[in-house]
Parts: sequence; structure tokens; C-alpha cells
Amino acid sequence: MAKLIEKENNNFHLTDDDVYAINPFFRLRNEEEFVVFYGKEGRGNYRLHRTHAIILALCDGEKKVGDIVRSVTPFVNKEHSVNRVGEAKKHVYKIISTFKKSYDEQQNPNVKRDPSQAALISVSNVKKMSPAKPPVYDAKDFLPKSPFLQSDNDYQVRERVPSEILWHVTSDCATDCQYCYLKRRKIPQSNLVSKERMLELLAEAKQIGVFSIEPSGGDILLYPYLFDFLDAITEHEFMPVRISTKAYLSKETAKHLAEYPTIFEIQFSMDSTVAEVADYLTQTPGFHTRTEESIRNALETGLKVATKAVITPYNVCTIPRLYRDLKNIGVGDIRTATYCRSAYHHKDRLFNHIEDYDWLDKKLDVLKKEFPDDQIGYQNGRPMVGPRDIELRQEAWKGRTRCAAGRTSFLICADGKVIPCEQLPENEEMFVGDLTTQSIEEVWNSKKLLEKTIYYPKEKFKNTICYECEEIDNCHTKMGYCIRDTYHECGTIYEAAPGCPKSDRFVRKF
Repeated sequence: MAKLIEKENNNFHLTDDDVYAINPFFRLRNEEEFVVFYGKEGRGNYRLHRTHAIILALCDGEKKVGDIVRSVTPFVNKEHSVNRVGEAKKHVYKIISTFKKSYDEQQNPNVKRDPSQAALISVSNVKKMSPAKPPVYDAKDFLPKSPFLQSDNDYQVRERVPSEILWHVTSDCATDCQYCYLKRRKIPQSNLVSKERMLELLAEAKQIGVFSIEPSGGDILLYPYLFDFLDAITEHEFMPVRISTKAYLSKETAKHLAEYPTIFEIQFSMDSTVAEVADYLTQTPGFHTRTEESIRNALETGLKVATKAVITPYNVCTIPRLYRDLKNIGVGDIRTATYCRSAYHHKDRLFNHIEDYDWLDKKLDVLKKEFPDDQIGYQNGRPMVGPRDIELRQEAWKGRTRCAAGRTSFLICADGKVIPCEQLPENEEMFVGDLTTQSIEEVWNSKKLLEKTIYYPKEKFKNTICYECEEIDNCHTKMGYCIRDTYHECGTIYEAAPGCPKSDRFVRKF
């Protein structure tokens, strides 16, 4: 973080009268050596020196930048006593100007700005970000033991407690999608985590400092304790949540959901506005008709609506029509992603052809001109198979982000069993705990979780290239690798990751 801040130039575009608040999708938490600044929905996670956290905590939506400068002036090193105010102002301006940009914009100034992704937002934009209120902190909680200008230490293998917990609250689903990437057990409602235990776990999560509880499934709209769950999420002031569904949303339920400030968005799966295509891909007759009605019901209540389509050879030619049809009924955010390999329900026929990408890219260029204010594109991108793509994969491997499993998050299954990542199978091999009998902290610090995510037993890698590799400790423990991709490709997490340049699995076959 220190290096990133140093890159800032002197043209801050700030004044002492500006007022900023922390985006509702960010949270601060003390750790032993630093402060976690956690951003949800891909907004970027940071590890900060405590004194940087003080400046962010003072951005409470009321104090002006000039007030913050005066507040931090006493923490400037004595060596700068001649001009403490000027030195404090320089650092306050650097930090605020950095975090009022999105994470992507910080890394690349040429990236198109999306204000909702920035960690700090101006008070005029607060209501535009989310119905949830910005978090407020007492800056005294982050008082450092060291002088203001001490360099920060940002290395620690994992966080003291998880920042985010994913929860498959139910295994029930309204469809049987051909492209489903999860392998869930069918858990009867009688075996779900009880309502009482669910509420206890949410209270514990709040007490120990978890920022976000991300509901998933199955389908949360089919969860029998849906509104009890949302009541608790709201009461404990967890970060805003997205409801992602393929179930029918009635007008009555939509109105009820709209009452929760903690729900920032409801996302519907809609692969095509050609009914036969949508119904075929979800293997659910009538899916298109009821989903379109659900979208209209949500829009009528004022809920923020997004849609998600998985692009396959069966619906790729309908994507431009999908975009225009959904825009016409008022959907603001239309997302698409290309089909990817699954370890459980994979079908080669769902992979797109190179010609499909060429055609789609041209059509999306037309849509970008029609809707210049929209972020139009598709997740996952094209398959990498050529020589230049191998070079790109090598660069990506070196600059990879740390796997979140066991470092910042884990997943609770519908019956309370815990696995490190939602895309791993729910079976005895992958279970690392049981929250019907254990606490969150007990599971988080358990040997089972640590050995499946960070401190891998070396003997597990016998007969692999990892076993004799001189980089094994740095690669596995410090940097980490994606255990999901490794399991999908190799059938075990104890193998060289598919992206490793030393692995013969380096070039994935699509």
C-alpha cells in the first residue's frame, strides 16, 4: 500500500472543504501488525498501517478534509516539527486521493472510472452507492504505537478471523442448469442448520469481527428462514448483500425485500430472452416467462436489479437481443460470462468456439456505441491456447492474488459443515469443521482448514513437481494457489496448480 500511495502525484483535486465517507461496501478491522481494509464485490482488499486507517476512520461523512489534517498533525514525526501541518496535509491528501479512486483505477489510471467501486465516496454520492449507511469508526481504535511516518508491514499469511463467510443456506434450487458449476448434497430442510443456531452463528460472526455474510445456495428465496436471516444481517450491520436467484419472485416478496437497506441488489439469471433457449439451458419449462415477470416485480418495488447470463454456443447469438430487451424493461446492469470447465457437470459442447468470440466481440462493439455509459463485456474471456497466451499466463501466475480460501473466507454448507471454497465438493475429504457443534473461531483456527489452504503437509505432494521444488514454501504458504482450479483439473488439491509454469497442465485444453 505504501508503494501505491507513493505513486500519487501532487495534483490531488482535493480541497480542505471536501467531505468524504467510507463506501458501505468497505470495512476496517485491526490485526496484529496492520489494519484490514476489506472491499466487497471485487473492490479491492488492502492491508494498511494503523495511521493510514486513522485517516480513513476520520472520513465519517461529516468532517472536512481540513479537519482531518488538524486531527492527525500530532502524529507527525518530530523530525518534521518545523512544518507538521504541511507534512500532515501531504499524507492526508495522498491517502484520500488514492482511496477516492477505484482499485482498478489505482492500478491503471486509464481505466474507466466507476465511482461505486471507490473506497471513499463524497457525501453527495452516499445515497447513490447503496441504501445501507456508510460504516462509522472511532479513529482512536486505530491509534498506533509508532510515529505517523513509520513504514507499514503488510505481510501476514492469513487474517485473524475471516473477513467474509459464504453460506449455502439451502441446497434447494428452482432449476437444473446445464452449466451449473457446483456439486452440492441434497439436504432436506429437516437437516438444515436450525434457525436458533443460524442466529447464534451470525451473532458470533459480528462479535469476532467478520465483515460480510454472503448468502448463497441453492437458492436463498427457497430458504425457510429467509427473513429471519435478513433481519439478523441487518441488525448486526454486516455489509450489504446481493440476492442471487433463479426462483420466482412474487410482488409480495419483492416488496418485503425492498424494505431491507442491507440488500443492495437482486440478481436474476437470464441466459436469453428467447424463451426456448432460456428454458433449454436451465432445463426448466416456463423459466423465461416467470423470470421476466420476477424482474418486473422487483423493478416495480425499486429494488436494484441485475441479470447474469452464461454464454454458450446455444445462446451466444441471442446475447445482443438479450441486452436490448433487458434495457427496454429497465434493467440497469446486465452481466455475461463465458462457460468455464466444471469438475462436476462439465460438458464440452458448452464451450464456445473461437468464431463465437469473434462474432460476439463485434456485436458488443455495436452495443457499446448504443449504450456508452454501460460497462459492456464478458467475464472469463477467451481461452488461452497460443504462444502469446502462454506468456500472458506466466505473467498472471507471477502476479496472482492470494487465494481467499482459509486466508480471508470459508463456506458454510446448508447443514453446518464447512469447506474452504464453495466450488470444492461437499464431502468428508473436504470438510474442515461443523458449525452445529463448533464455533466459527474453532473452525477458522483448526488444523484441518490450515492443512487444506495454507500449511499443506509436504508429504501430500510426493510424486509431484511440487515436492522437490525450491519455491514450495513461498508458492504454497505465502502466495498460495487456487485449490479450486487445481481440484477441477487434477482431482486433488495436492498437485501443481494449472497455472504453474513448471506444470504440464500449464496450457489448459478447452
